[in-house]
Amino acid sequence: MHRLRTIGEWTVLLPLWRRLFKSRGWQIGASVATGFTWLLIIVGVAAGGGGDDTDDEATRAEATRTTSATRTRSPALTRQATAAPTAPPTPAPTPPPTPPATPEPIILTGFGQTATEAVTPTCPICRATFTHDGVSNFIVHTFRGAEEDYLINDIGVYQGSRPLFGEEPIVFDIDADGAWSIRIEWIGAGGQPAFSGRGDAVSDLFDPPAVGPWEFAHDGQSNFIVWYHCSGGSDGIQNEIGQVSASGVVAFEDGPCLWEVEADGNWSLTPR
Repeated sequence: MHRLRTIGEWTVLLPLWRRLFKSRGWQIGASVATGFTWLLIIVGVAAGGGGDDTDDEATRAEATRTTSATRTRSPALTRQATAAPTAPPTPAPTPPPTPPATPEPIILTGFGQTATEAVTPTCPICRATFTHDGVSNFIVHTFRGAEEDYLINDIGVYQGSRPLFGEEPIVFDIDADGAWSIRIEWIGAGGQPAFSGRGDAVSDLFDPPAVGPWEFAHDGQSNFIVWYHCSGGSDGIQNEIGQVSASGVVAFEDGPCLWEVEADGNWSLTPR
């Protein structure tokens, strides 16, 4: 339905109201018209205010739609998934170091008097084991350059060991009347301080015991010579001829250590 929204639209009807009341007198009609005019003004103001409220509501509704649309268009915040912490990889076990392989022994053989080719020992202290099957002298000298060393002086069949010190090339000068052999090899570890045997011998390496008394025995007829050789130094313990039954205090140097024995009979070295 059409509504009159302004005061001007209402006042167009004023002449009509005046003609309506003319038959009863101008004053009455004017008074009524004037009063009705004021009524129309009041109603018009009220109607106009209502229109403003409608516009305000429409404006607020539009603002609400805009705000809602804005919120709808705003990107939604999403929670990022956090990866579970990864445990560090377990390191592969490290294998124990492989001990160096023991070099193969050096073996020399011959017959009668011989000067060997130079050979190079593979250890700082090696054990050299000699054999001879003749009936006469068996004498062995070594040469490192011009440096000469005396190792063996025996008669007839022989089997025994002597230490070789140093890794420089070495030549063996052999006086013999039979077949002979030389075996040069590393000295093993895990030996014991107590040591016994027959003839010339070299012990395995051992950890030196504390200072204390030792018993020495020999039943041969010739030299009985005993040395210990340790990483901290060497010392002569016995140097006798013939049979020996004796005791003495031994104070070893820092180990490991080994025994060197020269003898022609049975012998023993025993801690007390």
